[in-house]
Order: sequence, then C-alpha cells, then structure tokens
Amino acid sequence: MMRIVDKRLNIPLYIQLANAIREMIEVEDLVEGDYLMPERELCEMQGVSRMTANKAIASLVMEGLLIRHQGKGTIVANKRPVSRYQSLESLSEIQKRKGLNVTNEILSFIEIPVTKWIKRKLKMDSDSDLEYIYKIRRIRYLEGEPLALESIYLDKRKCPGLTEQLIKAHSMNELYTKRYQHQLAQAEQVIRPVALNDEQAELLGQPKNDFALRINRRLYTQKGEVMEYSESVFLSQKHDFEVVLT
Repeated sequence: MMRIVDKRLNIPLYIQLANAIREMIEVEDLVEGDYLMPERELCEMQGVSRMTANKAIASLVMEGLLIRHQGKGTIVANKRPVSRYQSLESLSEIQKRKGLNVTNEILSFIEIPVTKWIKRKLKMDSDSDLEYIYKIRRIRYLEGEPLALESIYLDKRKCPGLTEQLIKAHSMNELYTKRYQHQLAQAEQVIRPVALNDEQAELLGQPKNDFALRINRRLYTQKGEVMEYSESVFLSQKHDFEVVLT
C-alpha cells in the first residue's frame, strides 16, 4: 500500500511522493516490470496535481528506478548491475566472475604528441624526451548494451608493440600483467556526476544532457610509475558502482 503524502510537512509534495513510490520498490510491493498506476489515478489517490506527480515520476526515472514507455505507461526498471571495486580487477574481470559479458568497440587507436597536460596526467619527468604516447578510445558494452565511453592514455615505452588486435583480444589488465610483465599496485579515481554532451550522447545512444558518471583514473605499478591514465563516462542510470575501502 502506498504511503499518502502529508501536506502539513515542510517537504515538497513531489519529494514525498517520489519517496513513497521508492519505498514500494524497496519492499517489493512493486517489482521489476510492474506498471505504476496511471498519473491520473495517482493524483486522485494522493490529492496532488498532475505537475507534482509528473515531477515525482521524472525524478525516479532520472534515478533509473522507473522507465517511461510512451503511450504504454511507467514501469519499474530492472535492477542495475553492480560492479564491486575491491581490488585492481578490470571491469571485464569483475563482470566475467558474475557471468556477464563485457565487449569493446575500438573507436580509435592512435599515437598523439606528448603535451604538458599528458606529462601531468602520466606524471612524466618534465624533461622527458618521449615524443608520442598511445591513446585508445573505445565504447564498452555490458551484455550488448552501451555502458561507457573510455579514453586511455598510455606511455608507449611500457607497452612496446601494442596493436589494435591485441587490445581487441585481451583486457588491458591482461596485457599489462601477462604480456608486458608489469606488477600493478594501486589506482586513484576521481568520480563526479556529469551531463552527456552531444558526441557522448550519440555514441552511447542516450539523450543529450542525460546524467552520467565521469571517472578519471590513474593506475600505478609497484615501482610507483603511472601505468595508464584514463577518462571514462559511465551511464549511471544503467549501472551502479560499489567501492570497498580498507
């Protein structure tokens, strides 16, 4: 039974209504694939305006809890996959353990000139004579659905002879540790919410300005050197992240 909003509280009605629907999902009064009652009935039950109901539902759609189907109604979304980051496993390795399939579409694999920005990101010596590094740009798919747009910046000297075929055939962690014999030590990540720009939205098949998570990451070897610097945009409405701190 849905909790009725309390107009005496100093809490916006749409937030109360969104919380009431969320609670029904949490206690499984509404489960994956269930239809939410039509907005007209919801308004009558709660004694609120269509604008209030629409705003509450829209907020839950943005959270990824509900999905609107034009002309059909609003349903409870499937539970989103959760990636548990507890070690230096790659996304592919994490999902493989869960029986899920991660694939990649390589958009580009090129050499780009070393700039001051790249030297900062890869923590290279300011007087380094390295002229070019590898840049890998790819779309990552989980079970065939777009998940992330990723750019990887990599010191050529750490992965001599790297090819697009190798990148397609192996995870980057496999290449680093098995082919090139690097020992990985730790990673630093900065996570922030962003809105998809035109290009990101088109490549990932999502509406422009849809919410996503931007993850900037440095991966270090046991020697304290930066193995790679990457910038990824993950579709936060389709995927949850769990980071374990010890």
